[in-house]
Amino acid sequence: MKKADLLAWRDRARTRWAQLTARERVILGGGAAVLAGVVVWLAVIQPVWRTWKTVPAQRQQLEAQWLKMRAQATQAKSLQALQAVPTPEQARQALQAATQALGSAGQLQLKGERAELTLNEVSPDALQVWLRQARQGARVRPLEMDVRHGERGWSGRLVVQLLAAP
Repeated sequence: MKKADLLAWRDRARTRWAQLTARERVILGGGAAVLAGVVVWLAVIQPVWRTWKTVPAQRQQLEAQWLKMRAQATQAKSLQALQAVPTPEQARQALQAATQALGSAGQLQLKGERAELTLNEVSPDALQVWLRQARQGARVRPLEMDVRHGERGWSGRLVVQLLAAP
């Protein structure tokens, strides 16, 4: 549209507005205000409102992902700090040392590349220490586990496989 066309349209609109009664002007003004309000709601307020309502859920999801990534990073650092893979003899010695800490509550039987730990009322903390020492010192991999929690602790058997040195 040309500038002259716009000016002509504006003049016609002013003339028409001047011809309207006061009541018609109020009705048209109110309608224009309602229309402007709807446009502002749809274009500005509603998108902000939706975002504001979804932010807490997204924040919780992102925080959970962040915590998971931190846990994975911590695990990766702990795995990097592990010593080199022990020889089979070093692994056996590490398992025996860990089992000696259990006292009479744990008995270890070595069978080639496997080891079987028999538990008799071992406390959860002692079992956790044994598992950590077995994983870090001997680099064992669990194969079978049949343990039950009794009144005084864990009883049963745990079979692990010794990892061969490269």
